Amino acid sequence: MAEATQTGLCALGLRLAYGPETVVDDLTLSIAPGRFTAILGPNGCGKSTLLRALAGLQPCQRGHVALDGTPITRFGAKALARRISILAQGAVPPEGLTVDDLVRQGRYPHRGLLGGWTAEDALAVDRALALTGTAHLAQRPLAALSGGQRQRAWIAMTLAQQAPILLLDEPTTFLDPAHQLEVLALIRRLVSDGGATVIAVLHDLNQAANHADHVVLLKDGALMAEGAPGAVMTPDTLARVFGISVSILADPETGAPICIPRTAQTGDATESDP
Repeated sequence: MAEATQTGLCALGLRLAYGPETVVDDLTLSIAPGRFTAILGPNGCGKSTLLRALAGLQPCQRGHVALDGTPITRFGAKALARRISILAQGAVPPEGLTVDDLVRQGRYPHRGLLGGWTAEDALAVDRALALTGTAHLAQRPLAALSGGQRQRAWIAMTLAQQAPILLLDEPTTFLDPAHQLEVLALIRRLVSDGGATVIAVLHDLNQAANHADHVVLLKDGALMAEGAPGAVMTPDTLARVFGISVSILADPETGAPICIPRTAQTGDATESDP
């Protein structure tokens, strides 16, 4: 079990619920710094709820989340936002914003009550726009963008926050395959070159296997497995989590596992699983 004194972000005995419905129960997880962790699991298994709890946005019925040994509830809102940034699903900006307006909002945690816009703020925004390939869209209204362009603008806002821990809920949603790969390559660079800690909810098993350092598999609010992709993404484990039969091959270039679904298990096959 993870200890509260560990470095990095830890979930300790979490129970998360919406009203009477428990979504995550007795979950303990330690996220090592400077790595890309992918959270995967069936729809409705608690992935997004867990991500919100790690960001301090979802109250815990039991247990707590700690950052470098300190419960995140002890951080002020701005202090926590300087350490952890989150891109949630379905974020809706105020009407009339341009891309530049949105990305500038990422600087909020770094600004004092009376502080003006600084050269450091401008540099952080410019860098975020460049990293996400949205600099040429800076003056475009968000309402005029495609879904993929808006998604990249939201990612740029998250990067402008310059928090060392990034939580991304389905960051490749609405993106075509080329832009999905660009975003995943960007995450990989932020981790490998910039030392960031990234935790992302993903749906594509092969994208997670090829880009993440650490994979977390959830089912029905419980932690089923975690570890390196090659250790976790096995036919038996994926059958238990997703109810599918898969073959696992090795990527000839990277050695990462490639998951090839064969069939969805029937109810009887699932029930007979050990």
